[in-house]
Amino acid sequence: MASRWDEQASHDPLRLALIAEALELFPGARVLDAGCGTGVFTDFMVRAFDGALDVVCADFSGKMLEEAEKKLSSRSGVSFCRADLTTDTVPGRAFDRIICYSCFPHFADKRRALANLRRHITPGGFLLIAHSESCSSINELHSRLEGPVRHDMLPGPDEMRKMLQELRFSKVAITDKPHLYLVKASPA
Repeated sequence: MASRWDEQASHDPLRLALIAEALELFPGARVLDAGCGTGVFTDFMVRAFDGALDVVCADFSGKMLEEAEKKLSSRSGVSFCRADLTTDTVPGRAFDRIICYSCFPHFADKRRALANLRRHITPGGFLLIAHSESCSSINELHSRLEGPVRHDMLPGPDEMRKMLQELRFSKVAITDKPHLYLVKASPA
């Protein structure tokens, strides 16, 4: 699906702007785009900050990462890493911000992914899980699809809060409304 992904999926710039605002980015911030896919969100961030970010795009899918590299290789401050974010360490220092844009349902072991990502956050940094639709909309869409994605569900707010708190995240804030699902959490 990687070569056709950008044609099949739509990404509303206004919603991307809301997500970027929630990231509280600043010049020089080190950002991990965890599960970057074709680099849609990284492209948006880098354009908004005119290359003043240090972004690592990481994805399990080599094909998705190839598409991201095609799109972003000429951008300054962007590097790429193929990684299983449930187990792998992402090279380099820790990150001020970790964004999981439109990918969290696809982590096979969500708890393990959260625990692993937590290790990569700097003091004062945070994780943001974001979707351009509500939890129920994402889950309804996935349940109608064929193949393995059919079972890739986004945890509802109560389940997500419980999982994050059990993994020693604090300052958990969750927004779940018709066109936006945001989960913001910091390591305790």
